[in-house]
Amino acid sequence: MAAGKNGLGSVGEAVVNDITMKKWKGLLFGILYGLAARLIFSLELSDNPILPTQGLMSVAFLFFTPFVIGLITAYHFDTVKSTFKIFAISMPIFAVIGVIVISVFFKWEGIICALMALPIFAVMSLIGAFIGVNVFRRNRDKTLVSFILAIPFIVAPFEHYMGLSEKIFNEETAITIDAPTTKIWQNITRVKEITRRENRISMFQVLGFPKPVEAELDTIAVGGIRKAIFDRGLFFTETVTEMIPERKLIFTIKADPLSTPPEALDKHVWLAANILM
Repeated sequence: MAAGKNGLGSVGEAVVNDITMKKWKGLLFGILYGLAARLIFSLELSDNPILPTQGLMSVAFLFFTPFVIGLITAYHFDTVKSTFKIFAISMPIFAVIGVIVISVFFKWEGIICALMALPIFAVMSLIGAFIGVNVFRRNRDKTLVSFILAIPFIVAPFEHYMGLSEKIFNEETAITIDAPTTKIWQNITRVKEITRRENRISMFQVLGFPKPVEAELDTIAVGGIRKAIFDRGLFFTETVTEMIPERKLIFTIKADPLSTPPEALDKHVWLAANILM
């Protein structure tokens, strides 16, 4: 009886060890693949990209890369028993978190970009893992695995040649201020320097956006130039397009990436600004 128990114990220990090895191998390969894909897609911003893509802000990277990460982690769980299937499917979450944490730690990504990408990465990696656990149990052909690893890089050129679609959204907000109209108008047209005491920490600043400092306006008239100044050297040039004294002030906003330090904003924000302008 004792010998039988020892035998069962050895088998159970071997199964646990097998699961542990597969877990770490799948997690490691998933993270390495994610970082490698990020490197390749980021080179789109250089003068000599490896392949034509829309860069990191693309469907190929944001959706298909985490999908493949899920498939990679599932590949190493193909022989795991059904009782551990949920565990296998959930492993990609840790892989994509690893990719994002490493990217933020080395300042390859800003916090705001990481938070925006995390939900997409998590969902797509789970879908990939769910499909992978079922597919790789029946087919572990190396040709199939090679094709899976290349999915984002196959999709990228097609997305690049299709180009970007343009959409314009309008947002309207209203705030009631208990103050004389003249006083409100003075503070809208020109903003005096904001002190540290007034400039309280907000969620946007925690996410990495610069603090507002002041706003200058050369003349209160159509064609007037208003300069909105933030810390870290960031500023926006605003041109007045419509003005009704003490009633309406409308202006365009333009940022010049060439005259602003790169560290002022996350590079993907500047990428969006370049596309818009």
